[in-house]
Amino acid sequence: MNLKEFKTHFDPFLEAFLQEKIDEVSVLYPDQETKNLILYLLPYIEHGKRFRPYMVYLWYTMNGWKDIELCMKYWSINELIHVFALIHDDICDKGTLRHKIPTYHRELWSRYADEHVWLSQAMILWDLVYTWAVELLFECGGSIEINMLYMSMLKEVIVWQMLDIHYSRESTSRGLQDIEKKDHLKSWQYTFQKPMMIWAKLAGVDDQVISKIATIWREIWVAFQWRDDLLDWLPNKEWKTKFSDIQEGNQTALMIEFWHLLQSEDLFKLEGYRWSEITSEMIDFFETIIASSGIQKHMEQKIGDKLDWVEKDFLSQISTSDYSPYFLEIITLLRHV
Repeated sequence: MNLKEFKTHFDPFLEAFLQEKIDEVSVLYPDQETKNLILYLLPYIEHGKRFRPYMVYLWYTMNGWKDIELCMKYWSINELIHVFALIHDDICDKGTLRHKIPTYHRELWSRYADEHVWLSQAMILWDLVYTWAVELLFECGGSIEINMLYMSMLKEVIVWQMLDIHYSRESTSRGLQDIEKKDHLKSWQYTFQKPMMIWAKLAGVDDQVISKIATIWREIWVAFQWRDDLLDWLPNKEWKTKFSDIQEGNQTALMIEFWHLLQSEDLFKLEGYRWSEITSEMIDFFETIIASSGIQKHMEQKIGDKLDWVEKDFLSQISTSDYSPYFLEIITLLRHV
């Protein structure tokens, strides 16, 4: 089952679960305006690629896991955690677009003139999604060990989102090690590492297997993060908010590459634009330095080299598996920035 087929198979289950939860809210408080706020979750989730649950699905089934219905619930938990993280990440980054539609808080902004109201509703909404994830976790009836892995994953996303904001307020630039650690715990943990550990526990696979593939997964994540950082600076058909990192002063691995590639006067000017509302003059400057520095070609080469290594090492470990084409499809998708 490739990624597209998986999404077709999985989405009806996720949508039915969400509709059930939305209906429960309507029973608690039968108010149409409140229901309409929550209904925006449906298009918000509809546009997800399902990359995270799909990777877990491949590892589950490749190792003989058969209880697909139970897996559906665990995959849904992962998606709910992802949505929960996106909603508050977009608020922190002042993002306006996500998957070609308005971000959740931006949609609420269009409905309420009072900033306190729409921001409060967005915060409460992510609390609701959080409780649904925890509720579904208990419904799965997993071991204490699995439940604690999920809870630690939630905790890490929240704490390291706080650190991301802290870094963005700093005028002193952090080193690559600090930035990668922050991105690791804020993103990679719940995207790759913790789901991989949960898969091992569910499928009864020896923990030593994790150590064999952990390095590969880390490199996939690094390529994934570099790709995401680069997309913030490139035309992307309005898939997500442009230039949000510089606007919020975020410290990213891509910014470190800029430090190595830019002339000092351009770098000084770029640093001066941190925390600023984006203007047409700034966009012209960004487009100029992107072209003159060769940052796009440079990062695409780094991403490509990383994925070349991943593909080679990956095939050396499971080259006989019928699942190889599906994993290689993921690598191919990451190559297309």
